[in-house]
This record gives sequence, structure tokens and C-alpha cells, in this order.
Amino acid sequence: MWGIGALLVLGTLIQLAITGINTLNIVLLIVSVLFLLSSLPFSMKLLRKLGLKGNFSFIVPLILILVYLVAGAIFTPYKEENEIISNYEKAMKLVEKKDYEKAEEVFTVLEEKYPYDDRILLGKALYYMDAKNFDSALSYLRNANGINPYDLNIQYNMALTYYHLGDKDRALEQFEEMVNSNPRLYLPRVYIAIINMQKGEYPAAIYHLNQLRLISPESLDVYYYLGKSHFELMEYSKAKEAYERALMLNPSSEIQNKINNALGKIAIYLGGD
Repeated sequence: MWGIGALLVLGTLIQLAITGINTLNIVLLIVSVLFLLSSLPFSMKLLRKLGLKGNFSFIVPLILILVYLVAGAIFTPYKEENEIISNYEKAMKLVEKKDYEKAEEVFTVLEEKYPYDDRILLGKALYYMDAKNFDSALSYLRNANGINPYDLNIQYNMALTYYHLGDKDRALEQFEEMVNSNPRLYLPRVYIAIINMQKGEYPAAIYHLNQLRLISPESLDVYYYLGKSHFELMEYSKAKEAYERALMLNPSSEIQNKINNALGKIAIYLGGD
């Protein structure tokens, strides 16, 4: 029996050397050492000195084996979760640095180990989106959505991928589904307004932009797009008001120049009235 205990201690030490110090490995090491000690002859002698009769050589090791298995069942999921989170963060940092080759290596290892984790599939999709490989991104997003159809981040990035692939109708449909389920979602409604503007549906765009004003009253994008939409409808006074509000929200020099050019045209149109 003590030979089994010695093997358990050796196996735990090897696991500790490979995977490093963590709560699970410490618990398993303690349990395996106790298993070894309890199986030694002097442990049985001690039990008999305490007045316990009979052969107890199998009882203590059995209890310790059960503790060993329970500890593994409790701590292994936490270990896996920590592995997923740490490697996911590592991969996304590599994506930020545009080190796509190393990022793909990390994601591939995670995907092989946890093929049905929607977070890993989403991370792989975000990696492909950043690399402008939207076809591959869409494939991973569909798989992630199949596993977790209620994740708003997956839904949003799927709609965004359709948008970048040029499927504006499919993107609009998905963004609208998100907004219908949660009217206070900001970015999906921004894209609804943008797509409507691109389709020439300026009244619809203005409706959503006005809803966005209630959600984010200090949004530069909202007032800039409002100005453009009113301008296209020749509602120059409203366009002027929106553009002037946008200028107060510290736009970039590029946007500022566009606004000033539009305001110059509006001044001519209003002067002509």
C-alpha cells in the first residue's frame, strides 16, 4: 500500500513541476503525502495503541483517495478557467501589438483544448477581424453564437462583420434585433443610423440619432451624423444647430474641417433664403 502512496507523491511532484504552484497542486501534494504516511507500518501500530482493533490499512488510504478525487473535481474547473482567461488575455495583447502569428498560435492551442468555449471562439473571431479577415471571423462568430446565442458581444461583432463584408441589410437586421431587445444599446444604434444614412434613409437615421441623444447627450458622433442627415434633407437650420453642437465636443481636426466646410455651405443656403 505504501508503494501506491509513494507513486502518488511522485506523480503529484511531477505535476507540480510541469504546471507550477497552485491551490490544486498544493492540496493534491498534501493528500498524497498523507496517503503515504497513513500506509506505512507505524501508522497501523499507532491505531492499535489508540485501542482500535482490526485491519485498518485500507480505510485511511480509501478516505484519502476520496479526498484526492473530490479536491480534483473542485479545483480542476478553476484551474481550467484561469488557464483560459490568462491565455485569452495574452492572445488579445498580441493582437493589439499586431503580432498575429503568435496570437494565432495561442488561440489554436486554446481552441484544440477547449473547442466548445464560446469565449475562445469569439477571441479567435476578434483576431481575424483585426487582421481584416472577415470571412474567417464570421465563421467563428457563427460557431460562438451557436454555443451562446444570448451573448451581446458575439451578436454585435457578427453584425459588424456583416457590415464590413458589405452585407448591409443583414447587418442592419441584426443590429435592429439587438436594439429591439435592449433600446439603450449605444453602438448597435449608431450603426443603424449609419447604415440608414448610407441607404439614403435620412428620416430613419435622424430618429435613431435622436434616441441616441437621450442615451449619450455628449456624443460627438451623434451630433455630427445629425448635422449630415439634416443637411441632406435640406433642413439647414437643424443641420447648423447639430454641427455647432458637435464643434463644442472637441472633434478631431479632420472632423472639424468637415464641419466648418458644411457650415460654410449652410451659411450660403440660409443667406439665400
